[in-house]
Amino acid sequence: MSSRISTLHLKPWAIVLGCMTDFGVTLVGGIVITLIAFVNVGDPTDVAGLESTLQGTGFQAAGLVLGLLATVLGGYLAARKSPDAELTNALAVGVVMTLLGVLLQVIFRTPFNLWSVIGFVTMIPAALGGGFLRVSQLEQSTATD
Repeated sequence: MSSRISTLHLKPWAIVLGCMTDFGVTLVGGIVITLIAFVNVGDPTDVAGLESTLQGTGFQAAGLVLGLLATVLGGYLAARKSPDAELTNALAVGVVMTLLGVLLQVIFRTPFNLWSVIGFVTMIPAALGGGFLRVSQLEQSTATD
């Protein structure tokens, strides 16, 4: 596995695929979470109630878990498309998505809270986790051959 860590061949399309997957799954998941919160509020005109519901611990935790799973998937796909440089490209997905997330939060003037900080701190390890999943698959298939 050490050669997979030391190889620094960045594959731009693999990184783009991983980032687009992460962003897309997170976006769709966020829409689903918002729809569930909307149903829980009950009153379609109660915007304040919807915002309050979405700020609840359960919805914030669900968003965090969903976002991190999307990042694992993005890291995995980047690793899958990057033979011999799996972890490097998975790491790149984590770095790009972390920077993009912080940038979007600043642009939209969304306040940083505990949930967003936890998300940003764990995004790179999550993407690397996807890369390690791919490396593990490769090592298992090599061991059985």
